[in-house]
Amino acid sequence: MNNSVLSDFPWPSIPEMNGNPKWEDDGFLIKGEKHANFICYNQTDSNWSEHLTELHEQEAGNGQHPIDIASRHLALSSFRKLAHNDEALLLEVGCSSGYLLQDLQKYFPNINIIGSDYLAKPLKKLSIHCPTIPFIQFDLQNCPLPDGSVDGVVALNVLEHIEKDELALKHLYRILKPGGVMHIEVPAGQNLYDIYDEYLLHHRRYSLTGIEDKVKAAGFEILNSTHLGFSIYPAFWAVKKMNRCFLSNTEEQKQKIVTKQINQTKNNLLIKIALEIEIKLGAFVRFPCGIRCILSCCK
Repeated sequence: MNNSVLSDFPWPSIPEMNGNPKWEDDGFLIKGEKHANFICYNQTDSNWSEHLTELHEQEAGNGQHPIDIASRHLALSSFRKLAHNDEALLLEVGCSSGYLLQDLQKYFPNINIIGSDYLAKPLKKLSIHCPTIPFIQFDLQNCPLPDGSVDGVVALNVLEHIEKDELALKHLYRILKPGGVMHIEVPAGQNLYDIYDEYLLHHRRYSLTGIEDKVKAAGFEILNSTHLGFSIYPAFWAVKKMNRCFLSNTEEQKQKIVTKQINQTKNNLLIKIALEIEIKLGAFVRFPCGIRCILSCCK
């Protein structure tokens, strides 16, 4: 990691402070005064909540759910070319509980990282546990970062929570440097919207061709696109169809169903093995269906 990359980064001005931050080792300097490693730019209503962050941490096994492990593995694969470049700067949008950030620090210690999220409270909590990473809060539909300022950007399960996802993609394209890489993941199966999606405040699910079209419209070139969860798709499809019968249930009933289903899969050895095999095959095969759509793109 090269500290000068973050210290020289053109951090946007904070409106209420009327000054541009500067990064210094483990915190921001604003008008010569040292602040924590967390700053806030804008907050409006969001299709995510602090309660859902806590639910994901508790019920999904602190990032150890097999599908989450596989998801992070694919994200890391998209940035291997940056691994030994200490000038490279990677932004994670929607870093939430910080599991991918921890993996990035472990496997790519040379990469400079910025963590970001829409919600301030979990982001501030995360900043305490990762004091050497700068964290910024902003709405991706109104991204304050300057044009061509990062080498890579990753957004796992973010776009489905954003009302204007095409606008969000345009901002991601704008802030990437020429040749920069974007890795995104969104829920697959646009006709499988159920109580799980409703409870997690998803605006939508996606078809792979649908998200490909949106990415291309934003200006990106697609390097690779596939599905994650092909090996368990039949069971997933059946559960999603069953869950659609519960859309009229109360919120409390829906929460019980969602948490029960997450708990039933998080320690499932067969799912773990199936996904591990799928990840290895994925180096040679493009899967036609699955639980999530995965895209690696460049500017």
